[in-house]
Amino acid sequence: MMSSRNVAKGSTQPLTIYKNMKRTNFVSALVVASVALTISSCAGNNEIQDPQIEEISLTGEIEQPSLTRTQIDIEPTADGSLGILWSAGDQIGVFGNSTSNALFNGTFSTAVSSGVFKGSMSTGDRPKYAYYPYVKGATDRNEIPVTVSPVQLYTRSTSIAANDIKASDKPVVKPDGSYGFMFTPMVSFLKVSVSFGNALEAVGSSERLLSIIFKQKNADAARAWTGNFTMNLENLGAGLAAVDGKTSSGVTVKLTDEENGGIPVGQRAIAYASIAPAIKKGDVIEIQLLTNVHKVTFEVKAVADFKAGCCYDIPLNLNNLKEENNCTVGRIDAKPPVFESFKFEIANNPSSLLSKTAVLSNRSTVVKNAEDFVCDVDNTLNKVGCCIPYLYNFTLAPTFTVAKGVNVYCNGEIQKSGTTSQDFSSPVSYTLVDGTESSTYTVTVTNTGLPVVVLNTNGGSAAYLDFTVKAKSEEWGENDRISVYENGVATLSDAACGFRLRGNSSQSYDKRPLAIKLKKKADVLGMKSHKRWVLLSPWTDMSLIRNYFAFKIAQTVQNHFKDGPEDGSASGKGLLWNPSGTNVELVINGVHVGNYLLGEQIKIGSNRLPIKDCYTDVKADLKIEPTISDCGYLLEFDTYYDEIWKFKTSKRNLPVNFKDEFAETFSESASGYGIYKQIESYINDIETNLTNGNYSAAYEKLDINSVIDYWFVYELTLNDELQHPKSTYMYKNGDGKLCAGPVWDFDGQTFTNIDGKGTTVNRDYYHSWNSLLIQRSKSGEGKMYMWYPLLMKDQNYINRVKARWAEVYPDLKNLANTIVEERREANRLSDQYNRMIWPVGNALGGYWTCGDESMEYDEVMDNLKYVYNKRLENLNSTITSLSKWR
Repeated sequence: MMSSRNVAKGSTQPLTIYKNMKRTNFVSALVVASVALTISSCAGNNEIQDPQIEEISLTGEIEQPSLTRTQIDIEPTADGSLGILWSAGDQIGVFGNSTSNALFNGTFSTAVSSGVFKGSMSTGDRPKYAYYPYVKGATDRNEIPVTVSPVQLYTRSTSIAANDIKASDKPVVKPDGSYGFMFTPMVSFLKVSVSFGNALEAVGSSERLLSIIFKQKNADAARAWTGNFTMNLENLGAGLAAVDGKTSSGVTVKLTDEENGGIPVGQRAIAYASIAPAIKKGDVIEIQLLTNVHKVTFEVKAVADFKAGCCYDIPLNLNNLKEENNCTVGRIDAKPPVFESFKFEIANNPSSLLSKTAVLSNRSTVVKNAEDFVCDVDNTLNKVGCCIPYLYNFTLAPTFTVAKGVNVYCNGEIQKSGTTSQDFSSPVSYTLVDGTESSTYTVTVTNTGLPVVVLNTNGGSAAYLDFTVKAKSEEWGENDRISVYENGVATLSDAACGFRLRGNSSQSYDKRPLAIKLKKKADVLGMKSHKRWVLLSPWTDMSLIRNYFAFKIAQTVQNHFKDGPEDGSASGKGLLWNPSGTNVELVINGVHVGNYLLGEQIKIGSNRLPIKDCYTDVKADLKIEPTISDCGYLLEFDTYYDEIWKFKTSKRNLPVNFKDEFAETFSESASGYGIYKQIESYINDIETNLTNGNYSAAYEKLDINSVIDYWFVYELTLNDELQHPKSTYMYKNGDGKLCAGPVWDFDGQTFTNIDGKGTTVNRDYYHSWNSLLIQRSKSGEGKMYMWYPLLMKDQNYINRVKARWAEVYPDLKNLANTIVEERREANRLSDQYNRMIWPVGNALGGYWTCGDESMEYDEVMDNLKYVYNKRLENLNSTITSLSKWR
């Protein structure tokens, strides 16, 4: 960018614009080009050897329409017009009913207003469409490729011909039987008249004007002026259609192609150019006049929409410029001012930047003092970029260095390094001015693109990094605080809450999961309002999305059957609800701790598992002792067996945990003990009937559809938790059947591919691609797999499995390609920073659980897609041919 000074203050008057048409020689009145087509039979012509081809002559004519004027800026001129004539060498393309893009050549040797074009068409065919200029190979009349060059040479009256475009869809039969066309112009013309005058003292009289550059300045609404377009001869009213990525919002008019050429600045220079009619009222247009020594830059504003066929007469008398035209003059060999450095210092941004940081050091995560964020400065493209991964307050004061004498401006106000702040939630423009030269930089500051969750705690008994949090066993409290930001906007602001560690084995991980209980219900990141939330730590999950992906699989199965009948039939309802979540950047007590999955905690409620309230809530509401039919019951089958109210089944010793307490301590005299015993008896009855092969009796109490759909998810994700079982949820709604779901816990030992792509058997995980996980129950290792081995002995159950799989299988086929690709890009930058904080991959040591630990990010995501698709394909084959176990 050239630097600048304000020049030539004076009155500013609007530019006049005139309508014109096709070509390059000039006459005194505005004219429209037309073509008359004279068709003569050539059946007897010895020169025509193909009997199915006849020669056709076209006579070009000129029509005189009325003058049209519009205006842009600066000063008026006297009415004038651009005359258009056909030039020697002109060619047009003609389409008929059976003839495609016939070439017709002009037969005249001088510029004429009426001339003959000759070409050939199929015998009996007649012209239907015509266009100019001819494009070889353009066989599709609906998509004629045309080009308006972004760099145009104007040295003589015929120069504009190269970028003139017109067409006609209205053939006319004349009285003598010949054919004619009235052409429709497709481009606008610019006529520029430049007079330097004496206002610009810096520009010497000996300088030569070499080129004129027009470009749109308001880039937020970029228009297609020049480049590659197409036109539809059957719909000329649609105008020129821009080819994506092949157009620009500007045009350069070169006035010479000679080394020492150009027009002396003391003379008035006149030039013409063609553009697509894309300029709209209000567009700011920057004009640059380039001499052999200086560049003069100023702005004008369009006060009307440009139209095809109009010539916009733009007289540029620089004596009449005023301050709002923002005229600047700079030497073309001068170097523009640059940013020597640009950074964000923590000391100058205490409300936006964290003073501490978690980093990976010797395979351990430690907290140390954070460093300032140094930005990348590109002085070629005039761009500054910086990523602050956790940034949620985008108001920042940058620290920058420039050469002595350079002033830095933003929005017209001078900026002080380290002091003046700006809102960087969108790119910010800075202008550097050294008195004679200027340059404009675009500064872009981003985070990883994920939402940011900020937690602050008063501490607890569990150490985590350099602070403490509440242990899983501690009371929640309400003195912690949480905020959630999306694109720098707080969607949950400083809300009171309590949070503590959660999980079982995951509490021993370096990166630990958390549970949150809000003081007041709130919706979070598009998930429905509730108090209870979780922050899952994908520490053993290289993809960061195994839980997210599994939730989506479960929801896909759930949604397929959600409108099914409630009669228990093969197409009936299955899974009732499954959690959602989304990846976030997490900050705890001023330390960025990387990528977590913020999700919905499995709880009973209208916005979660929509069954009747739990016992204690019903009792509090009714003020009486509830019966079993009054309440909903959420159960977790888990060998950790760590809830207060729990039991083990009578036949298979399955551990059943009540997720909602009947009382704070377990006692036969406690309130709710009777219901507890009824649930225990109910479940044992199911198990006993299944064990004894009394399937009909078992199915009266067990919802088979949900049990099947739940199993689909675990087999498809290769989640072998059912063997213990762990994190296996079921529920009972009042007097309703025992149902399976929701799904949970997929961050480790899922989507396993231990030996790499293409292997037959997943070593250490006891299964091949087409085997069922539950087959391990036959190994004699005592693996229970819930009740599935018992169910597999019932032919009716097998039939139901096959029927439901056949229904849902099509919905699952493209799931990985969609979800993995979406999250691949969403998490890409976050993954880079997460790996700088936590020991992932090979550093996990004994926690190599999925087979992708040595892979880079894109390999991980490709592998995840591969495993899902491979397993789906093989599982489909296995289930389709499934037979009853003996």
